[in-house]
Amino acid sequence: MDKYEYQLKTEHIRQVAARKEYGEAAKLCDTIDWTKIRDVKMLTLAADVYTAVGVIYPNCKHGLYGTRPYLERGRKPQRINPYKNDN
Repeated sequence: MDKYEYQLKTEHIRQVAARKEYGEAAKLCDTIDWTKIRDVKMLTLAADVYTAVGVIYPNCKHGLYGTRPYLERGRKPQRINPYKNDN
């Protein structure tokens, strides 16, 4: 799949998911090889679509954890310690 075809498919998935037609969006998601995708937003959208349909893949968690190095390039979330007393 080339870059142009990927852009068309992802745009179509976003539109279908925005209309909350998750069954059709899941069928479109099945046509993409997610192991080669590095876009974190698109991976989380695909995970949300699969979750809404009720499909659970055992490798989904592994695939999403594989995006961690890409997340670390941006801003890191601040960790909040609930046991710390600010007084």
